[in-house]
Amino acid sequence: MFDMKKPKWIKKKVNPLNKKFIKVYKILKKKKIKTLCLSSNCPNFYNCFIKKKITVLIMGKNCSRNCIFCNLGGKVPFRINNNLEIYSIINILKTKLFKKITITSVTRNDIYDSGSFYFANLITKLSKKNKNIEILITDFGFFLENFLIMICRINFKNICFNIETVRRLYNKVKPGFKYENFFYFIKKIRKILKNILIKTGMMIGLGEKKNEILNIIFLLSFYINKIVIGQFLAHNTKNILNFEYIKIKYFKLYSILAKKCKFFYIKIFPFARSSI
Repeated sequence: MFDMKKPKWIKKKVNPLNKKFIKVYKILKKKKIKTLCLSSNCPNFYNCFIKKKITVLIMGKNCSRNCIFCNLGGKVPFRINNNLEIYSIINILKTKLFKKITITSVTRNDIYDSGSFYFANLITKLSKKNKNIEILITDFGFFLENFLIMICRINFKNICFNIETVRRLYNKVKPGFKYENFFYFIKKIRKILKNILIKTGMMIGLGEKKNEILNIIFLLSFYINKIVIGQFLAHNTKNILNFEYIKIKYFKLYSILAKKCKFFYIKIFPFARSSI
């Protein structure tokens, strides 16, 4: 059942007249850069813009899947203007305005290789301009191994591949992908990109049980360096399972376990997102 009672922490102060925010917003609009921050209605976009952090969304803004936790999808993806997109992002890097840039994409199962070659080519070119780029990837429709081989010689530090939810809810929350495949691909990432830091994120509040979350944190500690767990925030009531706001005390509990598991990087709080 959808719980409409909102906790106090959900309210975030935003000043649309903030000069730092306006500067970032205007340059993104001028360069025609799509961001996950705005396309997904991320609750952190204001704070991230002020801190000069952005997550660039490539290969369009419409996803070929329709996962219930995401604000993307449900529409027909459009053709990618490869040269224009790459040129625009390189121009953003040249400004040297941003302290952190994460590159991610929608899932494009409508393309033969799910966009894996295009993404790898883009990252290869961008890495020559900036070594601090982080990438947040999809499974590329089982072309992930090809993607990893194409980028294995690039000198970058972080890659993120989200687990999203617990095993029991996988088929409903993330249709078109299996829970077991996540660990299969994580092992591939570790094998091919030996020295890279791997991050994963998941949203809670979709009907999972406390023990399920505790178990998955423990399991992930054998594969992952960085863990992010945040509150799922519904964009609408459609297709929601058992939505609920998770109490702060449980976020603290999960954080304590993550520290005991000795993750290199831990972000576990309501507004935590894997792209930050």
